[in-house]
Amino acid sequence: MDAADLPSRLRSATDVAHRRLEQGLDLLGRPLSRERFLVTLSRFWGFHAVWEPALRKRGDLSGLMAKRYRIDSLVRDLMALGFSQNMIDALPQCEAAAELCISTERALGSLYVLEGSTLGGQLITRALLDAPWLPPCGLSYFDPYGPRTGAMWREMRTALKTSSSTVADPLDENGARATFARLHDWLLH
Repeated sequence: MDAADLPSRLRSATDVAHRRLEQGLDLLGRPLSRERFLVTLSRFWGFHAVWEPALRKRGDLSGLMAKRYRIDSLVRDLMALGFSQNMIDALPQCEAAAELCISTERALGSLYVLEGSTLGGQLITRALLDAPWLPPCGLSYFDPYGPRTGAMWREMRTALKTSSSTVADPLDENGARATFARLHDWLLH
């Protein structure tokens, strides 16, 4: 297998699931109300509240993950939109998200999906700039890296290429597919 091609293979393997989730969320297709956005953001928090601690247990990914955790961004955004810490702590959590990190390869596939979301997140952030309910501090979850997004994505692609092998790649793909499926089920049901 061509290691340089793993990110492309992951993209191809998840294209249908990616479009399905994007269409289901419809964050760009219509004026987004504050209430609907809060529900979506709350559900993302419920996913990350389980997924990130499970990912932290993968010590072999600690270097890559050092600056990629986004739960604090979700808390900041929710608080900026009127949630208290008690309200956040009471939100439902996606316990099944932990399964996405049961191996390094599966976790890398999952991370591919969540890191890829920062690219689309820039579009969502720009689309929401004129929303009357947007807090003055903006929203950091969808655009956590700001101008560093491209560099962070290139770093992620390099990590995928470095980890690529005939044994690992199918597990990476399985992790990416499973992440899209889990996000779809969690965010839209």
